[in-house]
Amino acid sequence: LIRTRMNAAQMLLSGTGRFDFSVNETSELCGFSEPLYFSRVFKKRFGCSPSQYAHRFDRVKPKKKGPVGQMIESDIDN
Repeated sequence: LIRTRMNAAQMLLSGTGRFDFSVNETSELCGFSEPLYFSRVFKKRFGCSPSQYAHRFDRVKPKKKGPVGQMIESDIDN
């Protein structure tokens, strides 16, 4: 059961597909009532904390510099 929950947590934290959940949301969705216990189990299984794991998948957009107060096309989410 723990292995299944951890695999689900891994998927949710990676942000694959259209999902992007916080550590607390992930712990709840995977059936853990205590986020701290979830974090301990996750770290034991994957060797890093859930937040460290999630940050591996952060998509950082490079910011373009422009005149102050002027919106740049990359700043607008479509």
